[in-house]
Amino acid sequence: MAKIKTNEHAEELLEKALDKIFAKKAESALKDLKEAYAIDRHNPKTVSALALCYMMIGDRPKAIEMYKKSIELTPEDTRQYYYLGRLYIEENKQVEAMSIFSTGIYKCKEKLKVKPDIDTYIDLAKIHAFQNQHEESVLTLFKALRLDEGNYETYRMLTEEYFNLALYRESIIEAEKAIKLNDKDHEAFLYAGLSYHKLNIMTRALEFFSKSLALNPAQPELKSLHDKIIELKSQNGPTVEEIIYFSKQTDRHRGTVKWFNDENGIGYIKLHDGGSEVFVHYLAINKDGYQSLYEGDEVEFSIDTAPTGRIAVRIDVL
Repeated sequence: MAKIKTNEHAEELLEKALDKIFAKKAESALKDLKEAYAIDRHNPKTVSALALCYMMIGDRPKAIEMYKKSIELTPEDTRQYYYLGRLYIEENKQVEAMSIFSTGIYKCKEKLKVKPDIDTYIDLAKIHAFQNQHEESVLTLFKALRLDEGNYETYRMLTEEYFNLALYRESIIEAEKAIKLNDKDHEAFLYAGLSYHKLNIMTRALEFFSKSLALNPAQPELKSLHDKIIELKSQNGPTVEEIIYFSKQTDRHRGTVKWFNDENGIGYIKLHDGGSEVFVHYLAINKDGYQSLYEGDEVEFSIDTAPTGRIAVRIDVL
C-alpha cells in the first residue's frame, strides 16, 4: 500500500512538472522531477521529462546523461535520438552525434515500415534537417502530409526547410498554411519575414517580423534587423521588388524577351508596338518553381513605374 501511494505521489510530481515545463518554468519543474526520479528511477516519462528539463536550463552534460538513460528505457521513442544528437553537437562531440543520428534514422525507418505515423516522419525530418540534409527532410515531410494534411508542425518545418534551400516563395506559402493552423507560434512568422526579407519585399518582412516579436519579444537579433529595415525604408522608399509585388496595373501588353540573365534574375523585354524596352525582374514572372525567361520568349505583361524607369509586372510566357 505504501509503495502504491509513493508511486502515486511520483505521478503527481511528474504531472506538476510537465505543466511547469509547458509554461516554460523549467527551474521550478526540476525540483519536482528530481523528487519523482528519486522515487522511481525507471519511469520513462520521468526520465525523458528530466532530460528535457536539463536541456531547457542549459545543463547539457546532465541532459545527455538523462537522454541516454531514456533511450535505454524506451528505444522506440525516436524523438530522443534527435535531442541527444543535438546535445552532442553542442558539446562538440561530433562522433557521438553522428552515431546517435545514424541510429535514430535507422529506428525511424524501421518503425515506419511497421506502421507509418506522422510523429515518426517529423522526427526523421528533424534529424535530416539538423544534418543539413534539407532535400531529404522535405521529401520526408511530404510523406507526413500524405498521412495528415492538417498538421501544423509539418508546415512549419517545411517553411524552415524551404528557407534553408533558398526557396523563399515556397517558404512563404508553407508559412501561411502553418499560421492558419496555429497563429501563436512565432517561428512561422519569423521564417515568412526572413523569406520576404530575402526577396527584398521589406514592407511584408516588417509585418511578419512585428508579429513574431509580439509573440516572442526575446529575439534581440530580429529586433535589431526589424529596426534597421524601418530606418532603410525611411531613407530609400520602396524597392523594385515591392513595386512588382504591390502593383495594381491591369493593362496588358505583349513583347519579346530581348535578354535575360539567370544569374542575377534581370533582363529586358522589347514591346511589339515598337515602344521602348521594359525592365524585367524574375519576381514578376508568373511561373511555379524556378522563375526564368529565355531570349526570344513571347510574353504578356503589365507595366508599372519604378524610380529607374518602366518595369514589367505579372509576366506570363505565351
